[in-house]
Amino acid sequence: MSYSICLLDAGGRTQHTAFAPYQDDAAALARARAQVVDSAIVELWKGDHLLARLFRDPPREELVQ
Repeated sequence: MSYSICLLDAGGRTQHTAFAPYQDDAAALARARAQVVDSAIVELWKGDHLLARLFRDPPREELVQ
């Protein structure tokens, strides 16, 4: 199955997209996780379905008062 791994900057703008076949979702996710070191946000897509959105620095939750 073919997957796409999209590297995004902190503002959510696409910087690079790579298309590649992987044996399964787990193998594609492992490759996406390796990319999060170099990119603020990494998205893993299978066709038009978003499988994962990974963050180098997890988003901060705002305090609600």
